[in-house]
Amino acid sequence: MATKARAHVIARAGSLAQTLEQRDVELPALGADEVRVRVAYAALNPVDYKIAALLPGFLQKLPRVPASDFSGTVDAVGASIDSLKPGTRVYGFVPAEDLARGKNGALATFVNVPRKFVLPAPAHLSDEELGGVTLVGLTALTLAATLRQGDRVLIVGGSTAVGLLAADVARAKGASLIVASASGAKAKFIKERGVDETIDYREVDVAGELALRYKNEPFDVAWDCIGDASIHAKSPAYLKPDGEYRTVGATGIVPETGIFSTKVLGLVGFQLKARVLPSFLGGIPRKFSMLHLDKTLFPELQRLVDSGKIRPVVDRTFAFDEARDAYAYLIDGRALGKVNVAAARS
Repeated sequence: MATKARAHVIARAGSLAQTLEQRDVELPALGADEVRVRVAYAALNPVDYKIAALLPGFLQKLPRVPASDFSGTVDAVGASIDSLKPGTRVYGFVPAEDLARGKNGALATFVNVPRKFVLPAPAHLSDEELGGVTLVGLTALTLAATLRQGDRVLIVGGSTAVGLLAADVARAKGASLIVASASGAKAKFIKERGVDETIDYREVDVAGELALRYKNEPFDVAWDCIGDASIHAKSPAYLKPDGEYRTVGATGIVPETGIFSTKVLGLVGFQLKARVLPSFLGGIPRKFSMLHLDKTLFPELQRLVDSGKIRPVVDRTFAFDEARDAYAYLIDGRALGKVNVAAARS
């Protein structure tokens, strides 16, 4: 059983594209309900650099290892676990809140993870594909928690990693229409995956186009995967009076964003208008919710992945020594699917 891992460590404040350091780290003793995973691939998520950007250093318990998502094989299991054996292919994640509190993430050769966040890998998907499915899959399922069969669905940010799987989930749950915003070749790609109609945000004003096309047949739900306040502001023009606008939140946060920056304060103002203010004071008269990840949906995620209804997309995989470059690529915001780092072998 491994006692050390090679890892990328956040040692100081700043952009993960500049501050990651590669080190050997001691692995904590394996808890009775934990699994030690030999990591094959770690997938990067925007939440990694957002936590680094927004949380003061004294709250982040530096140094720590980033990245929630992983795939790999079981190296060892805790004393209370008999459902997984060493050598079993698995995938899963370390929750972001645990990372913020100092628990080591998956950007390492080995990681300790609670059993409840580890799933056996289906044979039809590779480790590379499974490396980044968990967090975005749970996010998509959380967005879709209120979806009913036959609903009309709008996805803002249809080519984002969350948007891609949100369309899969919408189709699996029986949506009658899926419309998504995307541009150029990405719009073609998501239509080939099952989105019915697209809106090219580079060619038209998305909110205006939504009002023009769908005012007479509005949507039941809108899932905002990029956090665009301007599209939410005009939601009464394309969303049913009893419809719901659900958002993943602070997508505009970048590594240089401070906690008291205009972007963060703007997000607070957006929340006030969406949740608190009446319409005569500028509030938006449509139900609104900010996503809070529902980890109880793990069994449903496993079912949809195993059945092939959730189809992971990998944009690019970087070598372990290229982790800084991988974060720079993610922060640039042009990936179509997941950005992975292949773990080094010790």
